[in-house]
Amino acid sequence: MSRHLETSSTSSTISSNDNRNKLLGVIYGIGMNVNDIIGAGIFTTPGIVWKQVKSPYVVIILWIIGGIVSFCGSLVYTEFGITHQDSGGETIYLASSFPQPKMLASYLFSFMFIFIIRPGIICAVLQSAAQYAWYTFEGKSPSIDSSSNGWSNEFKPYWILKLISVMLLLLITGYHMLSNRWANRINQALAVIKMITIIIIALSGMSKYHDTGNWKLTLESPDSKFSVLTPYSVAIIEVFFSYNGWNNLNYSLDEFRNPEKKLRMSNSYSVGIVAILYLMVNIAFISAVPPQLVIGTSTEHFNETIAADFFFMIFNSVVVSRILSFFVVLSAIGTAAT
Repeated sequence: MSRHLETSSTSSTISSNDNRNKLLGVIYGIGMNVNDIIGAGIFTTPGIVWKQVKSPYVVIILWIIGGIVSFCGSLVYTEFGITHQDSGGETIYLASSFPQPKMLASYLFSFMFIFIIRPGIICAVLQSAAQYAWYTFEGKSPSIDSSSNGWSNEFKPYWILKLISVMLLLLITGYHMLSNRWANRINQALAVIKMITIIIIALSGMSKYHDTGNWKLTLESPDSKFSVLTPYSVAIIEVFFSYNGWNNLNYSLDEFRNPEKKLRMSNSYSVGIVAILYLMVNIAFISAVPPQLVIGTSTEHFNETIAADFFFMIFNSVVVSRILSFFVVLSAIGTAAT
């Protein structure tokens, strides 16, 4: 009898601990996923996409396509998560789909993710942060010729940007090593700053929608058929990069209450919210930023600090544009840190 009571007590304790660990609901899941998806890409890629495809309306269509594809992908991952109610994401799904040779597919994916995919994303994000940091202190965008090899570029600004990126990476690594509690607090604060920056861009840019003729302008079209296809390919890849992160909730399924319902709602709502915000931000950029700043001085120059130009056009103040550009730097740091 006592053994039965002891077993019951133990099982109830385990059950209560499991319930205590399952903290994620729909609201928290949406917030977590929105924060993971919105990164530095939305601050850098709109100018690249606009220059590649030439037409403002095509830009909006590509961002809508990116949202639809991401939404469909999130639905697929929702089904994966409901079928395999365990954290681990792709490693779990690959191990289940390709059982032989045992763990080979999941091992190869994990190897690529740890050593190639994730480091590549962090490098791209911190490069964006470095460019906005340059604007914050110099008051102008760094001019880099993308057609030349990195070693042939001048030390300033090319290698200065690389140095800033490395310093930001060391900063992120440092505060995560010092304290997990403070690292979480810092990352949460950076997430709030990121959302505030996005909302400022989206709302303030709407006021310029009818004030400019940018929507009637089409940038100079490329000449050859090959060059017609290539820009669209580059542009849609940039868009997909900006939507990256919609699958991250599948790594936290152990923390969900009722994952069948919560994961479906969290994934769907979060991707929808991000798609709407991205459309608003692109409409704001196109409405406020002169096309001349997007075209640049050469075909190989891309405006990757379009948000800084946007801030100057909206507020007509170098000081304000520098301050808000620093907010973009903080936003990018928060993205690289999570």
